[in-house]
Amino acid sequence: MKNNLNKTLKLVISFVFAFVSAILNAQMIDEAYMFAKISHDDKNNKELQGKISVKKTFDIDDDSLIFLNAIGDISYNYDTSKTHIDGDIRELYYNAYYLKELFNLKIGRSIKKFDYTKTYSIVDFFSKSNSIDDINDKELKTKPMDGVSFTLNDITLENSGKSQSISFHAYVQNLSKAGINNQKFVLEATQSQDNHYQSIFLFINYAKNGGIALASSRNIGDSFIFKSTIKYTHTNKTKFFDKIDSVLGLEYSPTSQFLMGAEHIYLGGRIHNTKDRAKINKNFKSKDEAVRFYNDLTSDNYISLYTNYKFRDIDIDFVLSWLKNLGDSSDRYSVSLDYKINSWELSLYGNVFDGDKNSEFGYLQDNAYSYKTSFLVSYLFN
Repeated sequence: MKNNLNKTLKLVISFVFAFVSAILNAQMIDEAYMFAKISHDDKNNKELQGKISVKKTFDIDDDSLIFLNAIGDISYNYDTSKTHIDGDIRELYYNAYYLKELFNLKIGRSIKKFDYTKTYSIVDFFSKSNSIDDINDKELKTKPMDGVSFTLNDITLENSGKSQSISFHAYVQNLSKAGINNQKFVLEATQSQDNHYQSIFLFINYAKNGGIALASSRNIGDSFIFKSTIKYTHTNKTKFFDKIDSVLGLEYSPTSQFLMGAEHIYLGGRIHNTKDRAKINKNFKSKDEAVRFYNDLTSDNYISLYTNYKFRDIDIDFVLSWLKNLGDSSDRYSVSLDYKINSWELSLYGNVFDGDKNSEFGYLQDNAYSYKTSFLVSYLFN
């Protein structure tokens, strides 16, 4: 069985390389990215997965274009001997500027994220990011949204080192399947200059919950960066602080090679203690349902420490992070090592969960895995 699988994989990989090279030579696409990943955990679960992503830009004129990003996905589960094959349009949108870049229109399917913090984002109005399994989305798991964005830019600040804009975003999750039932609307005002970047968001989602969020990133001297995000969501919760989410972070980067940082994460209205968590854990109908629930942070207080080092002589990027649940003292440790050589990239990363039975990461330790390692090989055609 394994020999047949290996032969099949070799044939598939050879075919993909030949196919992508042919369409690149024919200038049918601009760029292609493919990876193969094998993962293994302490429960002896193994999975082999591969994806290919192709991108093409169609220039209409100097101020407008159509962008396409399609992906194909194949995975094999060693335990069940099941193969899953899938494909999707990850991005397909029309993007245009009018009146000397005063006005920008973007309509179609795209990935829309507002990244202000490293460990966890509370302004993920559209595309959920920073899952506990794949913090950097190396496996292209972030879901796209369908909709439109209108942006008004302050063109009087051109060549001043400053920028100001007001944007309106209206998106739904997968228009073809869900229709227009899951509308999400965000009004964004953003200002930036050399040493700081800040935004204010007014939002409302399909559940009719609305609110306001403030986000800021500011340089302090030459080596420090202070980041802050706070969000208020108007809900039926009675306690004010159950409606508040916030992330405060401080980073120290004396050189372009080294960075270390810390963040405090507060998520209002989440699980406060192990007694409440034990009640929730009893209601799960399956292990898969529980793991899906725990693929997001579920408590209200965390602290995160992380460091990133880039080696000077060889293209190696090392990241180490630690996330502690302050409510139940459980921990998540993450490490990743990336090595680039020409168009190839080799990645080794892993997660370790540790905690008591009814703690957040302790529950994952017992029901998902204590540790999980993944080895990923990727290649970029361009």
